Amino acid sequence: MRHPSLRALATIILTLACFAQGVGALSSVQAADCGSGIGVCHCGDRVVTNARLNGSDPVLRTVCPCDGLIVASGVTLEIRGTITGESDLCSGIVVEGGATGVTVKTGRITGFGLGVNGDAPEGPVSNSRFTDLQIRGGFAGLLITGDGNLVESNVVRDAFVAGILLIGDGNTVRLNRAEGTALFGISAIGDANVLSRNVAQRNSGDGIAFSGQNVTADGNRSAYNGGAGFIVEGTGQTVSRNVATGNALQGFAVSADASTLDHNRGDYNLLVGIEDTGTGNAYVDNRCTGNAEGPSSPPGLCR
Repeated sequence: MRHPSLRALATIILTLACFAQGVGALSSVQAADCGSGIGVCHCGDRVVTNARLNGSDPVLRTVCPCDGLIVASGVTLEIRGTITGESDLCSGIVVEGGATGVTVKTGRITGFGLGVNGDAPEGPVSNSRFTDLQIRGGFAGLLITGDGNLVESNVVRDAFVAGILLIGDGNTVRLNRAEGTALFGISAIGDANVLSRNVAQRNSGDGIAFSGQNVTADGNRSAYNGGAGFIVEGTGQTVSRNVATGNALQGFAVSADASTLDHNRGDYNLLVGIEDTGTGNAYVDNRCTGNAEGPSSPPGLCR
């Protein structure tokens, strides 16, 4: 069974993001600067110094009509509470284009089209950290375009298109959980990305998907999704010790080339445990049991 390419799905989200940015720009004309030593943060403000939000910040006590906060380069923002929106055309956190060294951590984000929007037209986000966030609803939970970013220990639920989507090289996505999304739970598009110990479960579409070159996917779990457990595209991927169980399509749908899959498990999926439509891939000590259409296609990819 063929799947739409990751880039095709990413295009849908990026189109929505660009539209949301246009609406957000209209709402942020009167945005004020905020942060430690400057002042409390209101909806739509630009955070220009390190800030730890608390009950004194109005952004945590009101429903934002459009964007929650805009974060400048080099700033650490700690959210000790909930940022709440009312528009699917806006973002909870907007990271300025071209920003580097940003940290956004802790707290909850709900009611926005994009929970964290790191896809500004002015340029990619690099060497930044997004950790320990709880995001609910919208088109996507975290959308980050750029290189060398860390997305760690976040929980995204009930996103309409994707839970977590990264586009760029050398990013690390680890210890995240995505549940209840419509198209796919966690996805990374680019080279030399690392996906480690994430969980994608009970999503309507595919669980974990990635493409590019020299991607490492290790120790992830994808279970009870409405599509495939894992979508593996690109070249030279290393896919080790992942588990795909109870998914409505394949456990692993592999269209990659010259890649290695070792010590993975594909159990009790409604199609096969592993399906390979690529070329030159190596399979070592994979296990596939209880799949409705047999262990693998072609045979012999797992035992």
